[in-house]
Amino acid sequence: MTVQQLDLKTMLTEIGRAGPSISGSTAALVAAQLGTAMVRMALAVSHKHGSDTDLLIEGLDSILSEIKNATEKDRAASSALIDVYRQDSNEEARRSALVDATREPLAARSLAC
Repeated sequence: MTVQQLDLKTMLTEIGRAGPSISGSTAALVAAQLGTAMVRMALAVSHKHGSDTDLLIEGLDSILSEIKNATEKDRAASSALIDVYRQDSNEEARRSALVDATREPLAARSLAC
């Protein structure tokens, strides 16, 4: 199940645990999706009142799609890291998973620029 398919109650429960299945970086990307959707809503309301916001809305839809993809990549990398530590894997596997789990939120940062 993707983060997009979780209801809010489940998402908050998963984030607020001692052993969360949704990492802090994934939660931050979900928050970015919510913020982007709120901006889109404001533009859609303005559009109803005659503002020419079509290009801005189209751009936001593209950004939102990229953030959704980044969210799922981040969640997968975070889950893989947790799994590697739970399985007591070797140092090389841990290091590789840690690099991936670090890389994804850093890659998502470029979406804000």
